[in-house]
Amino acid sequence: SVSTALSCLQLLSGRQHRVFGGIAVITADRRLFVRVACSQVKFRRLTGTDIADAIAAGDWQDKAGGYAIQGPASAFVQHISGSYSNIVGLSLYDVAAMLGGNGLLPE
Repeated sequence: SVSTALSCLQLLSGRQHRVFGGIAVITADRRLFVRVACSQVKFRRLTGTDIADAIAAGDWQDKAGGYAIQGPASAFVQHISGSYSNIVGLSLYDVAAMLGGNGLLPE
């Protein structure tokens, strides 16, 4: 909802937060490998206009935390640490490491 997105952006303003992603790989012989990826995002302090414009743009819809780092809210991001693709949705680095480490990637 709009009110949830508004609250999220107000809470994230000027703060650092963590984004967690879970990855599970099940091999053909039923071995299970799991990993949690954690990335950190630091937002600059947002003005009321920043938040109002972000809400009006509608980019918050269907987004965890009320924003998509690959969208207009990227202008709010002061710093990231960790996997960018984890913040977008799936840590490709971790997926490749899990697959390669278990001999599941073609050579």
